[in-house]
Amino acid sequence: MVSIEKLVRERILILDGAMGTMIQRYNLTEEDFRGERFADIPGQMKGNNDLLCLTRPDVIQDIHRKYLMAGADIIETNTFSSTSVSMADYHVQEYVREMNLAAVKLAREVADEFSTPDKPRFVAGSIGPTNKTCSMSPDVNNPAMRALTYDELADAYREQMEALLEGGVDALLIETIFDTLNAKAAIFAAEKAMEATGVQVPVMLSVTVSDTGGRTLSGQTLEAFLASVQHANIFSVGLNCSFGARQLKPFLEQLAARAPYYISAYPNAGLPNSLGQYDQTPADMAHEVKEYIRKYIPDVSDEQMCQWEASKALECMTLNGEKRYFRNAAPNLFRVDSVCYQIKAAKDGVSFSGSEKVNMENLPEIIASVKKSGNPITAPKRMRVTYTLTVDSNAVPAGELVRCWLPYPRTDQSRQQDVKFISASESKYTLSPQDCLHSTLYMEKRAVQDQPTVFSESFEYTTNAEWHNLKPKDIQPYDTTSSIYKEYTAEREKHVIFSPRMRELAAKLTAGETNPLLKAKRIFRWVNDNFPWASAREYSTIENIPEYVLDNHKGDCGQVSLLFITLCRISGIPAHFQSGFMMHPKAWNLHDWAEIYFEGIGWVPVDQSFGIPTFARNADEEYFFLGGIDSWRMIVNSDYGMPLIPEKKYPRSETVDFQRGEVEWEGGNLYFPKWDYHMDIEYLDN
Repeated sequence: MVSIEKLVRERILILDGAMGTMIQRYNLTEEDFRGERFADIPGQMKGNNDLLCLTRPDVIQDIHRKYLMAGADIIETNTFSSTSVSMADYHVQEYVREMNLAAVKLAREVADEFSTPDKPRFVAGSIGPTNKTCSMSPDVNNPAMRALTYDELADAYREQMEALLEGGVDALLIETIFDTLNAKAAIFAAEKAMEATGVQVPVMLSVTVSDTGGRTLSGQTLEAFLASVQHANIFSVGLNCSFGARQLKPFLEQLAARAPYYISAYPNAGLPNSLGQYDQTPADMAHEVKEYIRKYIPDVSDEQMCQWEASKALECMTLNGEKRYFRNAAPNLFRVDSVCYQIKAAKDGVSFSGSEKVNMENLPEIIASVKKSGNPITAPKRMRVTYTLTVDSNAVPAGELVRCWLPYPRTDQSRQQDVKFISASESKYTLSPQDCLHSTLYMEKRAVQDQPTVFSESFEYTTNAEWHNLKPKDIQPYDTTSSIYKEYTAEREKHVIFSPRMRELAAKLTAGETNPLLKAKRIFRWVNDNFPWASAREYSTIENIPEYVLDNHKGDCGQVSLLFITLCRISGIPAHFQSGFMMHPKAWNLHDWAEIYFEGIGWVPVDQSFGIPTFARNADEEYFFLGGIDSWRMIVNSDYGMPLIPEKKYPRSETVDFQRGEVEWEGGNLYFPKWDYHMDIEYLDN
């Protein structure tokens, strides 16, 4: 598996969120914290969150799982206070090693469950500052007094870290540093623990500042802190807790300007008010975090924001009287607005995506093979896939039947062959018939209290590339009386609608041209040149997708495909929707494309989203995706918005496409936030 050190060079890594506030949501009792094992230990045990790794491991794993479902790359072990120094307050210091080992096991299991070749997940061992300080006296009348010595603290840290390393963490995160001497003891302990165990991992530091002057509790500035730890082999340094995102930003900039390390940040929701509540709402915090993205335009004005909103480059809606931005509005701005795109490109540079890098090698292989053999189906790749859908714990009442539809590779496609079912998580399952336009594997399972409901399937299949070296002279006139022509040049509710606007546009694009291939080529080029790829809202929230693309000057793969299909059908070219997954190594994702029909040739693939490759080195590569498709696909759907088999009782989460899966129970549909999915792919040709 790729390491944190390597992956961080390629992209920003997402750390999980707070453990303590998540634990509060479970309303655990004193008995939950104690369990039977610690029933007789004196004093209160409630609040000793780290002990839950032993007494309520299900809760801790559920929290880890939620953060991974939300997209975290790194989860922290529940060991913030798991040193003998901190656990002495609860009289459980003798269990410290066991607690750390258990915490790593819980995190490691879930991280490995979610980890895929393209999105590996990591575990960082959380090491808090303890409740004692080496630099300050706990007695104002005796400034020379110390609650513990440097050596005592270093020994306690070393005990913790040896267990974390033996358990299998990918990094050590020394966090919430308020006393530099404590941090230096932790760094020293990390070095000794790695020596003792023979395991080397990155050491991450995260400081907390205690006042608006940017000093730690022990009085150091960030610059002084960096000087104090510069002797150590540090991977990253950052800030956590302290203030809200806005107040933390200038200190983060200061740190980034001076530190020769990777930078981390995980602010909290501001400081609590007099009632112990947080005034900064999630929406407020989202706004402040968005400010970090605006490093490209630091002096952005409200007037500019309004202009972008008016042009639809910055997507927002008014919901219940409040303006709400699409969650990916800011990144999309730098994809859609040409001026913003140039600003970002000048600062960050432009690089090829993971799929483009793979296709730079795959396309020449395909073209050469087809020209040599004359067979348009070529360059096979065999894969073994395990697809898992996990419903959150208690999303469905215990004992209720959960119904689940998983995506399954189609068996009626010439370029998708030798589909082999291997296993399913449930003994009873139903594969949809071949004529079902959404290919599914259906299972049922009863929910169990406090446990996630997990469905999985494993299968193998061979995917082939397809490329037709299309020439206008090879295209024959259509038989307009055929069933194919009549069905696939007609309107389809509700996204293939021949509105006056669409009819006028199609007529303008194809004016003076009668050859179907050249018509399609004009449409393909025009969509490619005018609608950059951008992250999409859920399709179920859009009334008519092609009209939405025209209005908003952008679209994701399915959106531009539906626009292309609509314009083709109006222009007398049979076209239909197709989708599933792009399966490029280290770059798999949901993906949609199209097929169009030429008399005398048949159906040919068109990937409007991949469009004209920026890496195209010749005419064949330039228009490859008009009549061709790469080797890395899994076809699941041959149309959109069609019935599932067995029939779904409640409306689908995704009303247009079917890729991630669908889940429901007697009480209703389970929408995406209630479950997550992931896919493990083994490339069998390697």
